[in-house]
Amino acid sequence: MIFLNQPKAGNVRQRQALLFFIGIIMVGSFSLGLVAHNLPALRVPLFIFMAFSMVLMGRYLRLPPPGGMFIMMASVLAIFMPVEWSGILFKIAIVAAGAIYA
Repeated sequence: MIFLNQPKAGNVRQRQALLFFIGIIMVGSFSLGLVAHNLPALRVPLFIFMAFSMVLMGRYLRLPPPGGMFIMMASVLAIFMPVEWSGILFKIAIVAAGAIYA
């Protein structure tokens, strides 16, 4: 999902750096979603903070559409994923492996 945010112009080094940066943000967003699942009082404030951050990031990096939609989608999937505290690291590792593969 992160390769859809690649710009059409720029050299390979810039595109790889952007792909790496967006991959890190996706893993962070997913992990915050898992934490928000286990702390219900933080769900709405954390989601608002992440949405605001995605808008700022999309404007700053001049991302083409869909912008930060897939990053927010990863967070929403994590919020509704039934995972206990002991399984959070395993789920984050799976998403991180996918981001590294991309």
